[in-house]
Amino acid sequence: MDSISAQGISHAFRDAELLADAIVAGLGGARPLRAALAEHWRHRDQAIRPRYDFTVRLAGFAPRPAGRLLLASLAGRPAEIDQFLGAFAGLVPIEEYLAPGNVLRILGGAGLLRLAQATESLVGYARSSAIRHARHVPVHRGCPLCQRPAGTGDE
Repeated sequence: MDSISAQGISHAFRDAELLADAIVAGLGGARPLRAALAEHWRHRDQAIRPRYDFTVRLAGFAPRPAGRLLLASLAGRPAEIDQFLGAFAGLVPIEEYLAPGNVLRILGGAGLLRLAQATESLVGYARSSAIRHARHVPVHRGCPLCQRPAGTGDE
């Protein structure tokens, strides 16, 4: 897909195999060729979209505040660096790595507070919520920022 994450060749091989399966299904009579190809294209596009969006953001060379904070929060955390590089290389699905709950877990309360301060679009409730989380008062039931499971008695 691009020279930065080196996903192109692996996606090309995967897509060629899946396209061959769709053609065999269509020409072999298992289903109409047009329908088999349309389904293949739909699944291919759906599967590639998160990686495509990630690549477009990288190519823009304009990191957002959240991206800068995420990278800064990895410093000195080898397990988190491994997960980031796994997502970058395609070993960890990018949509899972960048899911809000995972990003919040990585950033933690203090990182979320810095993000709220750096991003003008986070106002009102989001800002006050970030401040409460950064101070860990109160602890919210099952909240990934508080990193305590529900039912610990600290709710």
